[in-house]
Amino acid sequence: MINLPKRNALVIANPTSGRGACYKVLPDLESEMKKAGWRYSIEIPESEEASLKIAKTSSQKGFDSVIAVGGDGTVHTILQGIDIHNQALGIIPLGSGNDLFRMLKIKGDFESAIKNVIEGENWKIDVGLFGEKRFLNTVGTGIDSETIKVRYETKGFIKRNYVLLFLKTLSQLKPFRMRIIADGKVIEDIFSWVIVANNNYIGGGMMIAPHAKQDDGFLDLIIIRKTSKFRMVQNVPAIFRGDHLKMPEASEMKAEEIIFEGDEKRDLAVDGDIRAQIPIQIRVIPRTLSLIASKL
Repeated sequence: MINLPKRNALVIANPTSGRGACYKVLPDLESEMKKAGWRYSIEIPESEEASLKIAKTSSQKGFDSVIAVGGDGTVHTILQGIDIHNQALGIIPLGSGNDLFRMLKIKGDFESAIKNVIEGENWKIDVGLFGEKRFLNTVGTGIDSETIKVRYETKGFIKRNYVLLFLKTLSQLKPFRMRIIADGKVIEDIFSWVIVANNNYIGGGMMIAPHAKQDDGFLDLIIIRKTSKFRMVQNVPAIFRGDHLKMPEASEMKAEEIIFEGDEKRDLAVDGDIRAQIPIQIRVIPRTLSLIASKL
């Protein structure tokens, strides 16, 4: 018989993720928590601000674990509030991207996700900082930040399909000049895409940083210098495979601190939404957060 870890867990569920999918998954999650002998409480806040407030008080209330039920945005919000040194974070993915969960190589169905949380151990992973705020996935500018802005303005099916949004964005993308300082190395050029990754994936499955590891104490800097729109469209399949780094315009390096500077205030996409602007300092806190997972 498996000796399951017993937790005192706070479940924070986003009622809008997956078109209300939390109401389908919560009964099964609650049933499994009871079977495992967990103490738990479930909150379904109506806003991002309420989720953050609940997460911030969770440690004081004695919860050793917080389970985020929602998409990457929900995870990002909860990450800002929890005690990353003393609380564990679990994830039940309900969003359209779920890129952090994808890196765990676990099936995305409810049953597998619940099993991962109930039977999972605490694995220490890196946490990224952009300014003084935290991130787990990516910080980028160029194609990803512009795609998110197009998503804000788009309605219907395309709004929920990152690849279609990506292709739509490429048709109007303009390269930009920026200065990057990565662990003291200065890179100044004209770029199509610059992204800092603590995770392999972006956009619901694009393997933007194939060599990123969540527990190596480094962030992965991925650069695609100025290239044509046609060439980027040609390489969309390569991005899903992680083969885009073979492009002559592409390069990568690992760093502990990365600074973005430029003459214009460019928007930054962080964990799937516009959350900051250049200039900014990005750095890593090595192996500080306990992520609940059956494997890493």
